[in-house]
Amino acid sequence: MIVIDLFSGAGGLSEGFHTHDFKIVSHVEKEYWACETIKTRLFYHFLKAQNDLELYHEYLRVSDNYRNIEQSRAFVFQRYPELREKLEMEVLNRKFGNPHNDPTATSSTQMIQLIQNSLQYSRATSVDLIIGGPPCQAYSLVGRSRMKESVGKDSRNYLFQYYKRIVDEFKPKAFVFENVPGILTAKQGKVYQEIKESFDQIGYTVLSGTSQEDRSNVINRFC
Repeated sequence: MIVIDLFSGAGGLSEGFHTHDFKIVSHVEKEYWACETIKTRLFYHFLKAQNDLELYHEYLRVSDNYRNIEQSRAFVFQRYPELREKLEMEVLNRKFGNPHNDPTATSSTQMIQLIQNSLQYSRATSVDLIIGGPPCQAYSLVGRSRMKESVGKDSRNYLFQYYKRIVDEFKPKAFVFENVPGILTAKQGKVYQEIKESFDQIGYTVLSGTSQEDRSNVINRFC
């Protein structure tokens, strides 16, 4: 099954899907070092498929300085030159946003084109699943406590709109919107309600779990 991973972080959610043989064709993440972690995991999955994990272990042994990470990868690229292009096409170090307000941001239109390039590279014609979760600082109880009144104006409250835009464009069979329990109570529940209504408009029903009581579906709520 073909998967797009949005707001990937260091790729923890992707790892779970990798173990069940899902094919992650595109990771979108704004943090540079989180993307570098994803690339290292792509090294692992690629070299495991080549039955060459010894090369992966050698790569880890020589990667003793993060400042020289590109040099550390050079000898792997010598043996598998196609791996360099794979990293470039599948790991998108990009930030969702409006370039007119934030020069470091990538518009939804640009992001869609980059993801389409990833799909073409992987020879994928459709998307089965979209996974990921927008940043949770504006939703979490700790984040809201720290930001106090300013949390209501935090733009991260509405990053889910970019997630929705990608879902609407690629029309997967389903999506997994991972987040924190605090999303249920953010802005007195208005944010979660808006999320559900927003996805309903494009033909998707948001379910928090099997119970009709959303709080009963929270996983590891005390961890």
